[in-house]
Amino acid sequence: MPNIEIIVKEGSTASGVSASQESMANAAGERPVTEDNKKGKNSPEQQALIAGIINIAKTQAMNGLSQYGNLTGNYAAVERVGNAIELVTDLAAIAKGGPLGVAYVISKHTINLINSSINQMNATREQDFRNQLIGRVATQGSRY
Repeated sequence: MPNIEIIVKEGSTASGVSASQESMANAAGERPVTEDNKKGKNSPEQQALIAGIINIAKTQAMNGLSQYGNLTGNYAAVERVGNAIELVTDLAAIAKGGPLGVAYVISKHTINLINSSINQMNATREQDFRNQLIGRVATQGSRY
């Protein structure tokens, strides 16, 4: 009798998941397990959700810290703790948010930089205006 060898291969879909795994996952309403999922990588939706949760937690912590500062009047300590909270949330957003977390942190600091330069320009303009008024009083005298 000749030796007969039967080889059974399971086909895979374009995403690299076997057809039976994909059909079972679809029937259960879940995403099929892929190599990326096995390694613990988050989907873009999960990364956006994590970044949103981190932002909400930071906002609540900053609100509580602001109320503490208003209650005690210790604004220097509030600023130091607020800076620490900002640093921790930025690091968490980068670590857990993936590329979306990095984009969030970069955009946040870009907006802060723009706002800071606008505030600086306004303060400089106001100071120049006050210096002009002082110069007029010095050269023309005061009404009083």
